[in-house]
Amino acid sequence: VWSQFSDYDTSDGSEIFFDTLLGGLAGGGLAMLTPETFVGSRGDSWLASLGIAGGLTLGALSAPGTDFTSEDQWLISFATLYGGFSGAWIPYMWSPNSENSNEREEYMIGGAMMGGALLGAAAMSVSQHLEFTTSDVQETALGAIASNLFGAGVGLLIPADDDDPRAWATSMTGLGLVGTAATAWLAPQTDFSEGDRTLGLLTTAFSAWQGVGASLLLDGTERQVAGATLATTAIGAFAGAAIGQRTSLTTPEVVVAFSGSVWGAWLGGMGSLALGLEDNDLIGGYYVGSDVGILLSGLALSPLGGFSPSRVGWINLAGLTGMAAGSALGAIFPQLPFWTTNVTFSALGLVGGTIWTHYNPQPNLFEDSNDTDSSDESTQSSFPSPFGEVVALMPQVSVIPSQDNEPQVVFGLMGILH
Repeated sequence: VWSQFSDYDTSDGSEIFFDTLLGGLAGGGLAMLTPETFVGSRGDSWLASLGIAGGLTLGALSAPGTDFTSEDQWLISFATLYGGFSGAWIPYMWSPNSENSNEREEYMIGGAMMGGALLGAAAMSVSQHLEFTTSDVQETALGAIASNLFGAGVGLLIPADDDDPRAWATSMTGLGLVGTAATAWLAPQTDFSEGDRTLGLLTTAFSAWQGVGASLLLDGTERQVAGATLATTAIGAFAGAAIGQRTSLTTPEVVVAFSGSVWGAWLGGMGSLALGLEDNDLIGGYYVGSDVGILLSGLALSPLGGFSPSRVGWINLAGLTGMAAGSALGAIFPQLPFWTTNVTFSALGLVGGTIWTHYNPQPNLFEDSNDTDSSDESTQSSFPSPFGEVVALMPQVSVIPSQDNEPQVVFGLMGILH
């Protein structure tokens, strides 16, 4: 009957259906969160019915004046799912250790239904006033993940019993909602390039690594180690996003900058093993070396150092060559300490690569050869061969078994044939 007095199209019908669904979730969730002693089973039915009726009425009144794009639909879907996730943990704030597991599960389901309905309705309203792109929704989702990780980490760092979830559940839910709202507000105003995304990924991994190291060096408990790891992971993600908005770094620049951290951890950790260090001294070798390494690589790429990303890449290759030579030497001569030769030759390779690239500039590792003009090619080191010119000549070391099953080292050269 109502359809004969109204002018709804297909999209309006979909909106009314979704509003009705949200109303049913809100009413049903409220019924499950309300103790049965307050309203009884009949009261639960009334709450669910009122929610459905309220959603249907609201949808019928608002549908003709609203329009939702595909981006809006993504935003609403995310908000509904995230609201359900957040709402599920809210009952833990006041019912942490219920003796009745069924009661706890019922509260969690009710919280998820209520949270999904509330945030879904909020997203429907916000989408009519702000223009979100698909990338904005993705940024908001990543911000939600980082915010919840940070909140959970902070909660785990708060002294509490391991079986008491109130601290981390409250912190995760509260800081997660605040961080998600802030990210959603900033998302339309930010833009991330490929280099920015690489920076965010690596800063997240580096911060997680540092969080684990710091908590282990301070002899933290398992709960504190987990909390520090989660919190620093989120801090790294936010730091990478903030730095990316203030800089114009390319992916090669970011990758080679963080390569210093890898080399520092390798030389510091393996050097500590070579020196016979143990426990916290050994852990400190890894993490202090990592920090010193990223500091040196960042300094090299800065205007003060003046190194190009390609030059640092060649230095890394020289370091890997030294590492291979040291490993081969340790395999051939067992009487030599393996870690000592490995670390020594790795360091010599890095130092030698720095000197070598200073006096003998190499081809750009991060430039498409099709875009390289003839003037650039004339500066590249090349060597004639019967099949053409060979560029980017590099030493090669490998260890293979001999006929007597004894390891033997093979030295050679490799390059790119033009």
